[in-house]
Order: sequence, then structure tokens, then C-alpha cells
Amino acid sequence: MFLIVDLFDAKRGKYSYLDAIQYDVAGDESCRKKLWGSQSLIARNAKYFPQLNVEDLHVMPQELDKFADECQMVNDESIAIAVEVYQDEDKAKVIEEYVARVVYAIQAARDHGSAGVCIS
Repeated sequence: MFLIVDLFDAKRGKYSYLDAIQYDVAGDESCRKKLWGSQSLIARNAKYFPQLNVEDLHVMPQELDKFADECQMVNDESIAIAVEVYQDEDKAKVIEEYVARVVYAIQAARDHGSAGVCIS
């Protein structure tokens, strides 16, 4: 199983998926806890990604700017996060790739107008 990045129609509810993105992933299911729910991200005051530790993530349209800021922080800290989580700085490139997919979804949600971003 993979963590799928997509959009949802915030006006209709967080499970009203729009299937607007061509099958983008934010890692396999193990990334839910190991990466996105890690102490490494929590220690960096990440608010959104750690929610994946316990449930699917749904970011409402009015929160997209803050979520984009969190994505930028993860990119900026990707080497340190890779070392802390995987003990392998080469994994930073994989983290950056996952984050780029999320950033693409954020922009697609903004373009849509009433969409939020979900990772499930």
C-alpha cells in the first residue's frame, strides 16, 4: 500500500476525493509512522505531516499556506531528517521527491479554489 496524495472538495467533505492528480505517492504505508509521524518532524514543530501517524491527512483550503510552509521546512531540513529517520543522508532526495508531489497538490488545490489536499 502507498500513501496517495490527492485533492478533496472541501465544500462536500473531506472524503469527497476529486481524483485530480495522477497517482502521486508520499511513500509507502511504512512512511506514515517512520517518516511523516517521526520524532524528527515533531521536534521541528511540524503540525500536518505527523497527523499521518494516526489517521489520513486532510488539509483544508484555508490551511494550505501553512502546509506549504511545513513542506518548505521539510525540504530545508531533508538531510538532517534523513539522517535522523533512516541513518542515511541519501534518503533526503526521496523525502524531497515526496514533498515535491505534495507541493504540486497544494498548487493544484489553490488553482481549483475550494479544494484541500489529502494524503491517505
